[in-house]
Amino acid sequence: PPPAIQRRQGYEKALKEAGLKVESSLVVGIDKRPHAFVEEAGYASMKILLKRKHRPTAVFAASDAQALGAMRALQEEGLQIPEDMALVGFDDIDVCSYVGLTTLRQPVYDMGRLAIEKFITRREHPERPVSQTVFAPQLIVRASCGKASMTASHLTPANQDSVT
Repeated sequence: PPPAIQRRQGYEKALKEAGLKVESSLVVGIDKRPHAFVEEAGYASMKILLKRKHRPTAVFAASDAQALGAMRALQEEGLQIPEDMALVGFDDIDVCSYVGLTTLRQPVYDMGRLAIEKFITRREHPERPVSQTVFAPQLIVRASCGKASMTASHLTPANQDSVT
């Protein structure tokens, strides 16, 4: 399945493993393209959540770009992160460390290395079956989930990352 579907499946699996109910009504997505991890999608999705009578206290965005869009929507409404709503992204793009966004970091170096290895092997042995590898992301805890009492404007990359 496309990455967006895989990430949703991972979200649902994590909820189930934690003994929590999967509530489809809590999943908001406005972009039906399976690879559309864009800021505008996060912004529009957060605007939908903010119109609800019962707002969530935390949001997991399928990408950091979407989380940044959600962050913009929260700030426009005068809401504080994480006091009013915690926020977590996925990918650990460079800007995350500057805005204090908690995220899931993908092992991009390992992914790239393995992709090259598989490419070379496939080129040398085209008869071998195609294989798929799933990498486990690493949780990078920053201020947006409530870890720190300081605001994102007081954070620097050197003082805010906590890897678990």
